[in-house]
Amino acid sequence: MRNLPMHLWRELIQHKDATALQFSEALPHDKTSPFKEATFAEWGRQIQRAAIGLLELGLEPGARVGLVAQCSREWFTLAVATWMAGGCVVPV
Repeated sequence: MRNLPMHLWRELIQHKDATALQFSEALPHDKTSPFKEATFAEWGRQIQRAAIGLLELGLEPGARVGLVAQCSREWFTLAVATWMAGGCVVPV
């Protein structure tokens, strides 16, 4: 393993049809809403789109990206996208 982003990307490719994420879009108190799933391939595409967006906004290698949010699949997706684009995540 050279670095974490490269390792994660290899895992995304190797397990593309497996379930990567299970999530609910319901409010926290709603226990009846079914969970949704995303495969590694679907999640990888989300990461790619976010990483490209960061690069188009001018993110340069080593730049810090502050993330202000609760832990969620969106936070994790953006954190991985930041790493893939060469940035450094700073949780705020």
